[in-house]
Order: sequence, then C-alpha cells, then structure tokens
Amino acid sequence: WLSFTLSMEEKYMFISQRRFISMQIAKDSSSDSRILSSIETKRKELILLGSKTGLKSSETLKCSKELDKLIYIYQFKRIKD
Repeated sequence: WLSFTLSMEEKYMFISQRRFISMQIAKDSSSDSRILSSIETKRKELILLGSKTGLKSSETLKCSKELDKLIYIYQFKRIKD
C-alpha cells in the first residue's frame, strides 16, 4: 500500500465522490459494452488532449479524472454482477 495523508477536506471530497459514483451506478442501467465504448472514447480524448495541451494542463487532468470515474464504474459493475 502507498502511504499518504489526506486533509479533512480531501477526505470529504473523496467520500462524497465515491457516494456520487455509487448512486450513478445504481441509477445506470447501461450495458457493459456501452460503458466500455465510453471508456474508449474518453481514452482517445485524453491522448489527444495530452499531446496538444500537455500532461499537466487542467483540461488533460480533468479528462483523466473523468476516465478514472468511467473505469471505476465499469469495475464496480463487474464486481456487483
């Protein structure tokens, strides 16, 4: 395990984000193929943004977080099913 310390605000944000994603998963009736298609589209967008604006740009980081959420949703659904 990696060891790191989160501030109270970061912990709250993490918990809030996790609850939001869980609620989205519960509402989402999408098939695995639809989620995988979204992941692939977002991955291509991330590669394009990274090459155009740089890996540390705010747009690239935002896109990366969105991709992470999609992957998390897919993994959560696979475990749940």
